[in-house]
Amino acid sequence: MKISSTKSEIKPVAQLISAYDVSKFKNNYYSNFESAGHNHTLESIVDNEPVSLREHFSSLKQVANEHGMTEVLVVCEPTGGYEKLLLKVARSFGFKTEYVSGEASSKYKVIETNDSGKNDIKDARVIFALAKARKTLTCRDLPKEYQVLRRLSKAYERISLDIAHLKNTISTVIEEFFPGVKISASQIYSKTVTTVINLYGLNPYKISALSFNRFVKEVEKVLGKTCTKPQKSLLERIFKSSVNFDYKDTYEEVIEADTLFLQSLFKRYDLLLEQKKRSKDKVLIAFEKTKEFKKFESIGTGLFSIARIISETGPLDSFSCIEQVIRYAGLNLIERQSGTYRGHVRVSKKGNSLLRKILGQLVFSSFIKKGSVYSDYYFKKKEQKGGFYALTCTMRKALKMLFGIHKSNQSFCLERVLDQEYFSKVA
Repeated sequence: MKISSTKSEIKPVAQLISAYDVSKFKNNYYSNFESAGHNHTLESIVDNEPVSLREHFSSLKQVANEHGMTEVLVVCEPTGGYEKLLLKVARSFGFKTEYVSGEASSKYKVIETNDSGKNDIKDARVIFALAKARKTLTCRDLPKEYQVLRRLSKAYERISLDIAHLKNTISTVIEEFFPGVKISASQIYSKTVTTVINLYGLNPYKISALSFNRFVKEVEKVLGKTCTKPQKSLLERIFKSSVNFDYKDTYEEVIEADTLFLQSLFKRYDLLLEQKKRSKDKVLIAFEKTKEFKKFESIGTGLFSIARIISETGPLDSFSCIEQVIRYAGLNLIERQSGTYRGHVRVSKKGNSLLRKILGQLVFSSFIKKGSVYSDYYFKKKEQKGGFYALTCTMRKALKMLFGIHKSNQSFCLERVLDQEYFSKVA
């Protein structure tokens, strides 16, 4: 029999744990502790608003002092933002704050109560039990510069999503009111097509009323140059589609209404593009104020994506090893195995989904193109199990490289990255 021994750290019981099931308007809380041979239980509801929370934490601090406890730990689940006020007020009282995983809480509930039913009072008790068993997650209060960087990065993400949704709407509108036009998704946002939309809104009645030469000259007048052969070919397709448009089931007034709507969508699209550019500049300026900027600026490629990665990770000094960063990103590997059964090894995806998205964008745009730092590695992995597997492996590899640069306190050196036996014997 093999016996492994580790040093045990015994900490004195001087901490009051208070667990909260958070919702939009109220928080159910539960706490239990022993003092002077008696068991004490605190359980009630507090409104999720500043005045009520301050009164609650003030009385909680008084209870801790009366029973000789030097520390108060406030624990809750991440609930999409409703918990932020609770944690902010708790920190203002000098309390420690930690999270409990929602998945852990759901599964531990079966152990604690022998059922999986949803109940706010019961949930607070389960969160307390997990905190008492030390099954909590670190809840960091980011330094000011990282808070600013994260907020700006989130704003950039929202604008990007708005643009994606708007482009879907534009494509749908064009297909509905002008189904015969043959324009690819990428051509819709070309200078040529946007000029046609600004002039005529792709209205087939207005376009077909012109001769083709007049149509081309009107577009060239706005562009300020003579159209190239591919541009004329595109304009010819639009013109022929307009001439051949079936007028029988579509009233001109309906087309005119769709035209105005399409033009308004493109005006909003141009506005969002300008906002996105300004937002990107703000993210880069905020990134320059972090400790990580000087270490990563020498990479020379994908600096904006790296800035957004740091906005999600926060200070890399808060991670003691690369395994913690990989687990935070949800890129840690999990396996299903029982007896002779062996399941597929896959990434957990139990982490920061936006961090994985940004990391994937960085790798796809800057690290796997032919001649890039990880192109050979990516294509060798792709030959084994396909593109998604290769991209995931490269994301893990890139994250390790970024963390290594930070911990080594050395600037990026491409030769050092490429000088690895790993490339010659890829597992």
